[in-house]
Amino acid sequence: IEHMGSGAMVSGGNARFDLVYYSGARSKSVPEAILCGGLPWRILDIVISQAEIDDLLVAAETRELEEAEKKAAEDAAYALEKIRLRDCPEYKHLTTTDNHNAAVSTLVAKNIRAELKKTFPGVKFSVKKHSYDSVGITWTDGPTTAEVETVTDKYEDGKFNSMEDIYEYNRSAFTDIFGGVKYVNTRREYSDEFVTKGIEKTREKFGIEHVPAFCNVEKYRSGELHNVGREFFTFGLNREIGLLMSEMKA
Repeated sequence: IEHMGSGAMVSGGNARFDLVYYSGARSKSVPEAILCGGLPWRILDIVISQAEIDDLLVAAETRELEEAEKKAAEDAAYALEKIRLRDCPEYKHLTTTDNHNAAVSTLVAKNIRAELKKTFPGVKFSVKKHSYDSVGITWTDGPTTAEVETVTDKYEDGKFNSMEDIYEYNRSAFTDIFGGVKYVNTRREYSDEFVTKGIEKTREKFGIEHVPAFCNVEKYRSGELHNVGREFFTFGLNREIGLLMSEMKA
């Protein structure tokens, strides 16, 4: 069988065939109609020997056995990881899925709230369920977004693939135990005092000629600084101040 361009589906024929490929894979009980036109194949007049077929079958069986052994090992490791997480002192303050009867997103919000409180004591976080598969987190100043996401990212069931416009799920022992949702969104807000520090830090880094004295909190928040310093900052001064603040801790 040789792969070729896409073909049209045909009807007719009740026979079924077992196929073995040079890649080591095989398909069992393929309907004749699919074999003759449903998939991008064409049937050649070439006939190979029984010995070659036997070798291909042995290779396919070996590959299937290796894949089965690999899956069994992965499943065993996954089960052990779930046991470890349940007994892990680091997560003793969290609620497990089997001890929570409400929506999973409610559990995720509860556990994230508990983790953030433990990890960043004294910082006030707002953790809210936005829908059955989304949780939002906001806070002012405090830790950086990257620091918060080291805690919150593990509660996501996967990531959205914008290139293919699909959501790709990623199996996780952690979300099996402590809950997971499709989206965990974070938004760090800044106080006026923090923005003032951000402007001062940006001026220290780039100089008064690039961060003029008229730059202040009001102009930053209104977006007036977007067009300031375009000859030096590719995306304007507003963006540069924001980037610097995103790396600053309160």
